[in-house]
Amino acid sequence: MSITRAELAMMGAKAVGATITLVTTTGFADDSEIPAWARSAIFSIKELGILKGRSHNIFAPQATATRAEAITLIMNLIQAK
Repeated sequence: MSITRAELAMMGAKAVGATITLVTTTGFADDSEIPAWARSAIFSIKELGILKGRSHNIFAPQATATRAEAITLIMNLIQAK
């Protein structure tokens, strides 16, 4: 089963207990492609340094999350706790 990067970001934000406040922009170049339900979570974990975008300031929210991205998220969550 695969998940999108937006879904991965939401799980990461919930796992770290990030304060999810409504934001209108994440600062990523492809912000218009980020679903409204994931925008605040993506912004929060970006600010916490838990998950970053891909090259050229692209988040790629609909792209399938790679195993490496999932492991990076888990390792960053462990460090944040």
